[in-house]
Amino acid sequence: LTFPYASLEQRLERVLSEATGLSFSIDHLHFGLPFGLSFDSLSVRTWRTVEHSEIHLEDGSVRLNPFLLLTNRLKATLQGSILDGRLWLQARTSVMGPHLPLSLQTRWDSVDITKLAWLWSESPDINSIAGTVSGQSVLTITGQQVSGLKGSGFVELNQARANLSIFTINSVVLDSLAGRASWTLQEGELLVNRCDLQGKGLQGDMRGSLSLNPRWQRSRLNFEGELAITQAQPQLYSMVRQYSNDRNIAFTLKGTVHSPVVRTK
Repeated sequence: LTFPYASLEQRLERVLSEATGLSFSIDHLHFGLPFGLSFDSLSVRTWRTVEHSEIHLEDGSVRLNPFLLLTNRLKATLQGSILDGRLWLQARTSVMGPHLPLSLQTRWDSVDITKLAWLWSESPDINSIAGTVSGQSVLTITGQQVSGLKGSGFVELNQARANLSIFTINSVVLDSLAGRASWTLQEGELLVNRCDLQGKGLQGDMRGSLSLNPRWQRSRLNFEGELAITQAQPQLYSMVRQYSNDRNIAFTLKGTVHSPVVRTK
Protein backbone atom coordinates (compact mmCIF):
# COMPACT_ATOMS: atom_id res chain seq x y z
CA LEU A 1 0.00 0.00 0.00
CA THR A 2 1.12 3.55 -0.76
CA PHE A 3 0.00 6.76 0.89
CA PRO A 4 -2.60 8.64 -1.22
CA TYR A 5 -0.49 11.75 -1.81
CA ALA A 6 -2.55 12.74 -4.88
CA SER A 7 -5.71 12.92 -2.76
CA LEU A 8 -3.85 14.92 -0.11
CA GLU A 9 -2.61 17.34 -2.78
CA GLN A 10 -6.17 17.97 -3.95
CA ARG A 11 -7.40 18.39 -0.39
CA LEU A 12 -4.66 20.88 0.48
CA GLU A 13 -5.23 22.83 -2.74
CA ARG A 14 -8.94 23.11 -1.99
CA VAL A 15 -8.46 24.12 1.67
CA LEU A 16 -5.83 26.77 0.82
CA SER A 17 -7.90 28.18 -2.04
CA GLU A 18 -11.08 28.41 0.06
CA ALA A 19 -9.23 30.03 2.97
CA THR A 20 -7.45 32.70 0.93
CA GLY A 21 -9.52 33.23 -2.22
CA LEU A 22 -6.40 32.50 -4.29
CA SER A 23 -5.75 29.57 -6.62
CA PHE A 24 -3.21 26.98 -5.37
CA SER A 25 -1.59 24.11 -7.23
CA ILE A 26 0.80 21.54 -5.67
CA ASP A 27 3.10 19.38 -7.79
CA HIS A 28 4.52 16.04 -6.59
CA LEU A 29 3.81 16.00 -2.87
CA HIS A 30 5.80 13.28 -1.11
CA PHE A 31 7.18 12.21 2.25
CA GLY A 32 10.12 14.17 3.65
CA LEU A 33 12.43 13.24 6.51
CA PRO A 34 12.02 13.85 9.36
CA PHE A 35 8.36 14.40 10.25
CA GLY A 36 7.28 16.29 7.19
CA LEU A 37 6.37 16.57 3.54
CA SER A 38 8.24 17.79 0.48
CA PHE A 39 7.01 19.04 -2.89
CA ASP A 40 8.55 19.97 -6.23
CA SER A 41 6.45 23.11 -6.70
CA LEU A 42 3.63 25.05 -5.06
CA SER A 43 2.03 27.59 -7.41
CA VAL A 44 -0.22 30.47 -6.34
CA ARG A 45 -2.30 32.32 -8.92
CA THR A 46 -2.74 35.64 -7.18
CA TRP A 47 -5.10 37.47 -9.53
CA ARG A 48 -7.11 35.40 -11.96
CA THR A 49 -7.69 38.35 -14.32
CA VAL A 50 -3.99 39.15 -14.78
CA GLU A 51 -1.67 37.13 -17.01
CA HIS A 52 1.58 35.77 -15.57
CA SER A 53 0.46 36.56 -12.01
CA GLU A 54 1.62 33.22 -10.64
CA ILE A 55 4.18 32.80 -7.86
CA HIS A 56 6.05 29.49 -7.65
CA LEU A 57 7.65 28.05 -4.51
CA GLU A 58 10.02 25.30 -5.68
CA ASP A 59 11.90 22.47 -3.97
CA GLY A 60 9.86 23.14 -0.86
CA SER A 61 9.45 21.28 2.39
CA VAL A 62 7.08 21.38 5.37
CA ARG A 63 8.36 20.17 8.73
CA LEU A 64 6.18 19.47 11.79
CA ASN A 65 7.18 19.29 15.44
CA PRO A 66 5.38 16.12 16.63
CA PHE A 67 6.27 16.63 20.29
CA LEU A 68 4.30 19.90 20.54
CA LEU A 69 1.18 18.03 19.39
CA LEU A 70 1.26 16.26 22.75
CA THR A 71 0.56 19.65 24.37
CA ASN A 72 -2.20 20.56 21.86
CA ARG A 73 0.08 22.94 19.98
CA LEU A 74 1.08 22.91 16.32
CA LYS A 75 4.34 24.22 14.86
CA ALA A 76 5.09 23.89 11.16
CA THR A 77 8.02 25.26 9.16
CA LEU A 78 7.85 25.87 5.39
CA GLN A 79 10.85 26.73 3.25
CA GLY A 80 11.80 26.74 -0.41
CA SER A 81 13.03 28.73 -3.41
CA ILE A 82 10.85 31.60 -4.62
CA LEU A 83 11.46 34.15 -7.39
CA ASP A 84 15.18 33.26 -7.47
CA GLY A 85 15.39 33.88 -3.71
CA ARG A 86 14.57 31.95 -0.54
CA LEU A 87 11.47 31.87 1.66
CA TRP A 88 11.21 30.64 5.25
CA LEU A 89 7.88 30.60 7.10
CA GLN A 90 6.98 29.24 10.53
CA ALA A 91 3.39 28.84 11.74
CA ARG A 92 2.27 28.29 15.34
CA THR A 93 -1.22 27.69 16.69
CA SER A 94 -3.22 25.61 19.14
CA VAL A 95 -5.14 22.58 17.90
CA MET A 96 -8.05 22.85 20.33
CA GLY A 97 -11.11 25.03 19.80
CA PRO A 98 -12.43 27.15 16.89
CA HIS A 99 -11.04 30.49 15.63
CA LEU A 100 -7.73 30.17 17.42
CA PRO A 101 -4.96 32.75 16.83
CA LEU A 102 -2.40 31.76 14.20
CA SER A 103 1.10 33.20 14.51
CA LEU A 104 3.24 33.47 11.35
CA GLN A 105 6.91 34.38 11.16
CA THR A 106 8.24 34.96 7.64
CA ARG A 107 11.66 35.72 6.20
CA TRP A 108 12.57 36.15 2.54
CA ASP A 109 16.00 36.75 1.05
CA SER A 110 17.07 38.17 -2.34
CA VAL A 111 13.69 37.84 -4.04
CA ASP A 112 13.78 39.08 -7.67
CA ILE A 113 11.11 41.78 -8.05
CA THR A 114 11.53 41.78 -11.84
CA LYS A 115 9.27 38.71 -11.85
CA LEU A 116 6.53 40.66 -10.07
CA ALA A 117 5.98 43.04 -13.01
CA TRP A 118 2.27 42.16 -13.12
CA LEU A 119 1.86 44.10 -9.86
CA TRP A 120 2.30 47.42 -11.66
CA SER A 121 1.34 46.30 -15.18
CA GLU A 122 -1.59 48.74 -15.37
CA SER A 123 0.20 51.77 -13.90
CA PRO A 124 0.81 54.53 -16.50
CA ASP A 125 3.73 55.90 -14.43
CA ILE A 126 5.84 52.74 -13.99
CA ASN A 127 7.63 51.41 -17.08
CA SER A 128 9.78 48.82 -15.31
CA ILE A 129 11.34 47.95 -11.95
CA ALA A 130 14.21 45.53 -11.33
CA GLY A 131 16.23 44.45 -8.30
CA THR A 132 15.93 42.26 -5.21
CA VAL A 133 14.07 42.57 -1.91
CA SER A 134 14.64 40.94 1.47
CA GLY A 135 12.79 41.24 4.73
CA GLN A 136 10.92 39.61 7.55
CA SER A 137 7.56 39.89 9.27
CA VAL A 138 5.58 38.69 12.29
CA LEU A 139 1.84 38.32 11.76
CA THR A 140 -1.01 37.20 14.01
CA ILE A 141 -4.31 36.07 12.48
CA THR A 142 -7.30 36.08 14.85
CA GLY A 143 -10.13 35.58 12.36
CA GLN A 144 -11.09 35.18 8.73
CA GLN A 145 -11.58 38.92 8.11
CA VAL A 146 -8.90 41.45 7.15
CA SER A 147 -9.64 43.25 10.44
CA GLY A 148 -8.39 40.14 12.26
CA LEU A 149 -4.80 40.71 11.13
CA LYS A 150 -2.11 42.43 13.16
CA GLY A 151 1.66 42.40 13.02
CA SER A 152 4.87 44.21 12.13
CA GLY A 153 7.94 43.83 9.95
CA PHE A 154 10.34 45.44 7.53
CA VAL A 155 11.33 45.24 3.87
CA GLU A 156 14.73 46.03 2.36
CA LEU A 157 15.41 46.91 -1.29
CA ASN A 158 18.86 46.21 -2.74
CA GLN A 159 20.56 47.16 -6.02
CA ALA A 160 17.30 48.08 -7.72
CA ARG A 161 16.64 49.95 -10.95
CA ALA A 162 13.44 51.71 -12.02
CA ASN A 163 12.22 53.29 -15.25
CA LEU A 164 9.42 55.77 -14.51
CA SER A 165 7.33 58.40 -16.27
CA ILE A 166 7.67 61.65 -14.28
CA PHE A 167 6.14 64.98 -15.31
CA THR A 168 6.52 65.24 -19.09
CA ILE A 169 9.49 62.86 -19.27
CA ASN A 170 8.39 59.46 -20.52
CA SER A 171 11.49 57.63 -19.31
CA VAL A 172 13.48 58.49 -16.17
CA VAL A 173 15.99 55.81 -15.19
CA LEU A 174 16.81 55.53 -11.47
CA ASP A 175 19.91 53.43 -10.76
CA SER A 176 21.54 51.88 -7.68
CA LEU A 177 18.38 52.13 -5.60
CA ALA A 178 18.39 50.88 -2.02
CA GLY A 179 16.01 51.43 0.87
CA ARG A 180 14.21 50.14 3.91
CA ALA A 181 10.62 50.37 5.13
CA SER A 182 9.21 49.41 8.54
CA TRP A 183 5.50 48.73 8.97
CA THR A 184 2.80 47.81 11.46
CA LEU A 185 -0.56 46.21 10.75
CA GLN A 186 -3.73 46.48 12.80
CA GLU A 187 -7.48 46.41 12.06
CA GLY A 188 -7.01 46.10 8.31
CA GLU A 189 -4.66 49.08 8.01
CA LEU A 190 -0.99 48.70 7.11
CA LEU A 191 0.89 51.75 8.40
CA VAL A 192 4.32 52.67 7.02
CA ASN A 193 5.83 55.13 9.48
CA ARG A 194 8.87 55.76 7.33
CA CYS A 195 10.30 54.41 4.10
CA ASP A 196 13.79 55.61 3.16
CA LEU A 197 15.14 55.39 -0.39
CA GLN A 198 18.43 56.43 -1.93
CA GLY A 199 20.11 55.99 -5.28
CA LYS A 200 22.25 57.67 -7.90
CA GLY A 201 21.32 61.35 -7.81
CA LEU A 202 18.41 61.08 -5.42
CA GLN A 203 17.37 60.55 -1.84
CA GLY A 204 13.89 60.46 -0.38
CA ASP A 205 11.39 59.20 2.13
CA MET A 206 7.74 58.19 2.14
CA ARG A 207 5.05 57.49 4.74
CA GLY A 208 1.38 56.58 4.68
CA SER A 209 -1.01 53.67 4.80
CA LEU A 210 -2.46 50.80 2.81
CA SER A 211 -6.13 49.97 3.45
CA LEU A 212 -6.36 46.23 2.95
CA ASN A 213 -9.12 44.63 0.92
CA PRO A 214 -9.94 40.88 0.88
CA ARG A 215 -9.22 41.16 -2.84
CA TRP A 216 -5.60 42.21 -2.48
CA GLN A 217 -5.41 44.03 -5.80
CA ARG A 218 -8.14 46.42 -4.65
CA SER A 219 -6.31 47.53 -1.51
CA ARG A 220 -6.03 51.31 -1.54
CA LEU A 221 -2.80 53.31 -1.34
CA ASN A 222 -2.51 56.57 0.58
CA PHE A 223 1.12 57.69 0.70
CA GLU A 224 3.07 60.92 0.43
CA GLY A 225 6.76 61.64 0.30
CA GLU A 226 9.59 63.76 -0.99
CA LEU A 227 12.58 63.23 -3.27
CA ALA A 228 15.75 65.32 -3.28
CA ILE A 229 17.39 65.44 -6.72
CA THR A 230 21.05 66.22 -7.45
CA GLN A 231 23.00 66.87 -10.66
CA ALA A 232 23.99 63.19 -10.74
CA GLN A 233 20.46 62.76 -12.17
CA PRO A 234 20.80 65.50 -14.87
CA GLN A 235 17.60 64.96 -16.82
CA LEU A 236 15.34 65.07 -13.78
CA TYR A 237 17.41 67.76 -12.05
CA SER A 238 17.13 70.14 -15.02
CA MET A 239 13.39 69.65 -15.24
CA VAL A 240 12.87 70.27 -11.51
CA ARG A 241 14.93 73.47 -11.66
CA GLN A 242 12.77 74.75 -14.51
CA TYR A 243 9.67 74.71 -12.36
CA SER A 244 11.12 75.43 -8.92
CA ASN A 245 14.07 76.96 -7.14
CA ASP A 246 14.02 73.93 -4.89
CA ARG A 247 15.63 70.62 -5.88
CA ASN A 248 13.00 68.60 -3.97
CA ILE A 249 9.91 66.92 -5.40
CA ALA A 250 6.91 66.33 -3.15
CA PHE A 251 4.67 63.53 -4.39
CA THR A 252 1.68 61.36 -3.54
CA LEU A 253 1.04 57.68 -4.27
CA LYS A 254 -2.66 56.89 -4.56
CA GLY A 255 -4.92 54.43 -6.34
CA THR A 256 -4.90 50.69 -5.76
CA VAL A 257 -2.15 48.08 -5.48
CA HIS A 258 -2.90 46.90 -9.01
CA SER A 259 -3.22 50.42 -10.48
CA PRO A 260 -0.98 52.78 -8.48
CA VAL A 261 -0.93 56.47 -9.46
CA VAL A 262 2.01 58.80 -8.72
CA ARG A 263 1.37 62.56 -8.67
CA THR A 264 3.53 65.54 -7.76
CA LYS A 265 2.30 68.27 -5.43
